[in-house]
Amino acid sequence: MVFSPRDPEPASSPWVRNTERTQGRVASPSLRGASAPDVTNHIHEDITTRSGIYNQRTSYKNCSGETTAAWKTLAAGGSALDAVESGCATCEQQQCDGSVGFGGSPDESGETTLDAMIMDGTTMNVGAVGDLRRIKNAIGVARKVLEHTTHTLLAGEAATKFAESMGFINEDLSTNVSQALHSDWRARNCQPNYWKNVIPDSSKYCGPYKPPTVLKRDGITYEDTAQSYGHDTIGMVVIHKTGNIAAGTSTNGIKFKIPGRIGDSPIPGSGAYADDMVGAAAATGDGDILMRFVPRRIQLMGKGSKGGQLETSRRSGDSSADWFTTPKVKAEPDNQLTGANSI
Repeated sequence: MVFSPRDPEPASSPWVRNTERTQGRVASPSLRGASAPDVTNHIHEDITTRSGIYNQRTSYKNCSGETTAAWKTLAAGGSALDAVESGCATCEQQQCDGSVGFGGSPDESGETTLDAMIMDGTTMNVGAVGDLRRIKNAIGVARKVLEHTTHTLLAGEAATKFAESMGFINEDLSTNVSQALHSDWRARNCQPNYWKNVIPDSSKYCGPYKPPTVLKRDGITYEDTAQSYGHDTIGMVVIHKTGNIAAGTSTNGIKFKIPGRIGDSPIPGSGAYADDMVGAAAATGDGDILMRFVPRRIQLMGKGSKGGQLETSRRSGDSSADWFTTPKVKAEPDNQLTGANSI
């Protein structure tokens, strides 16, 4: 497991304390007696997993500024929701590791679309957007869904129209980088992709595809698709000094996804979850699998000692561990941050 805070306050700050662990860094902040809140966030690029059927390289990269932005928001008197929004928005603007914000992860048609969610652990209110098109500030639109509608999730072109009505600018999310990624993918016969049981053979050719007359159930392996591109995004958890907890996510999804695909990031309980009475959690992984297990909500249902929390984190991944490996970050109301890997 590797959990590390990004861009923490200087070591002299009374609000941040880092503890080195065997395989990485686990932030274990303590706010007892402090006069300001704490922020931690978790961002991944790739994950190493060895389970017999695939082998993937690990890389954790800093995306400078998002935690600092969130912390400064809190220090200026902002709420936990404000901090989550500002932190995720900073990551969107900086295009963190190419998996967040505009100009990354083009879909099959070459378009970059965005997913985001923000959740208030006090009210249990959620605002989310999926398959958001031509709007850069996805987390900001998600906040507007939370504040100005009774819905949880808006998606696609309708979400874009909603964003425009809220004052967001409609602009192209493509860049030279995303266009080059798409061109290279097309030159490689659209490999990898997320189709199966179609003609022409999706493992060899580009589409358009259609279903065969007789369905052959041989499927595809996650080694070829999701496990190659399935770990990215930003998940942020904030604990305010008042005890309010909030969580948020933002991502541009997986590269070369089928247009219209929405991942786990905007789904409460899958991408992230927050409850003041229990804590908050966020994760990254194969979103199409994560949505089937809602592991972030399950993870938070266990209480007790720190060791018990870690064990609960492990148990929450048991049902999905056969399918993929998911890093998790979990914050408790007593301001302890724990982590576990679902291996």
